Amino acid sequence: MITNLPFQKEYEAYHAEWEKLNPTIDANIEKYRKADFEVQVVDAEGKPVPEAEITVRQLDHEFVFGCNGLMVGDLGEQEMEYQDSFGRLFNLVTTTLCWAVTEFEPDKFRFEEGVLDIFRRPPIDRIIKFAEKYNLKVKGQPLFCERWCPDWASKDPEELKKQIANYFRKVAEHCGDKLDIVDVINEAFCAPRRTPDFCLLDDEFTMVDWAFEAAENVFPESVDTELNEASHVHNRMREKYYEVAKRVMDKKLPIKSLGIQYHLFTPQAGMEHIRDEKMGLTEMLKTYELFNKLGLPMFISEVTIPSTFEGTRQQGEALQAEIARNLYRLWFSVENMAGIIYWNFKDGLAWKNEGDCLGCLMDQNFKEKPSYYALYELIKREWMTNELKIADANGKAALRGFKGEYQVTAEKDGCTVKGNLHVGKDHKLTLVLA
Repeated sequence: MITNLPFQKEYEAYHAEWEKLNPTIDANIEKYRKADFEVQVVDAEGKPVPEAEITVRQLDHEFVFGCNGLMVGDLGEQEMEYQDSFGRLFNLVTTTLCWAVTEFEPDKFRFEEGVLDIFRRPPIDRIIKFAEKYNLKVKGQPLFCERWCPDWASKDPEELKKQIANYFRKVAEHCGDKLDIVDVINEAFCAPRRTPDFCLLDDEFTMVDWAFEAAENVFPESVDTELNEASHVHNRMREKYYEVAKRVMDKKLPIKSLGIQYHLFTPQAGMEHIRDEKMGLTEMLKTYELFNKLGLPMFISEVTIPSTFEGTRQQGEALQAEIARNLYRLWFSVENMAGIIYWNFKDGLAWKNEGDCLGCLMDQNFKEKPSYYALYELIKREWMTNELKIADANGKAALRGFKGEYQVTAEKDGCTVKGNLHVGKDHKLTLVLA
């Protein structure tokens, strides 16, 4: 517990509220994030091998833990330090597919290296290569967002739709088989404030439906085509987001998941979270309870937690770490939640003023912050299953572990055999010890 904060009483009330919630969070993690499985060891003739030593080691999570990789390849001498810290913690990288910076002129694309260098806008091929190096999934975002239409885009609605649909196809042709998640449309509900005269905007946000129509049968079936929206769906836009998502689902359009941002871009927003105001715990729980009814996988698609609270830098970073731990535990416990994606990884490299809150996991000197270690402790230790079991008289061992990829080893009398399974999809593995 942090002491001597300028807002100590408010912090202690926050701390107590989450402590009260922890047993429910723990129970739901056990219920939704784990699964039972069985390992049986037999000999070459198919007979059980009793008392074989069975070691299970989790290699990766089914659940997605990611971050944006928008600065990959642009950090000079400290590039590898950045990349290795990233690869140690996460299993997914997010990168931009903003139309305006990807198709920078009609039918001229910067998918590959060496076309144009743009701050925080790496070419997709660079990120795919980075992902392959660290065994990461890849999310591209956004395919469509009204603020990222290029200057040359048509102002005529029907012609603009043709241009956007063509862009979707070009992305799919170039890298559709390399992507795991695609943000089909992002922040549609922000458009009335940002771009009130945008030609596809109407009161019912039917451009969301149209975007998923344009994405239909374009990407491989394996690609998760997502609807993503800003943090305000945690409170004032919650019901509208639900309504629009359900409408798209009812039309049988390819909406496969919901993205929900959670940005606390200022210390004031951080204090509102602590005081349970606006996007605080009460509204968060209402949001996830409602969205669970849709039955779609959900992603917390962008996360920022400030470390610039009133007080010392050490106190601010400690509070950032505590909030991060609380939020990740909550999100990991939500029934239909499928992943959490932090936003900026390193302080000092954010877009415009979103980095003023020092809301990253690595500081400006490339040092991992307490929040990084708090998440590492959860993702790589507390939520990883590694166990040793002795097979029973039938050569079997019953186990329960976090869902994800496993390597299983069986040994007896100097003989060893290994196998792999995906806990949560595979319920049994048989190993032949010959």
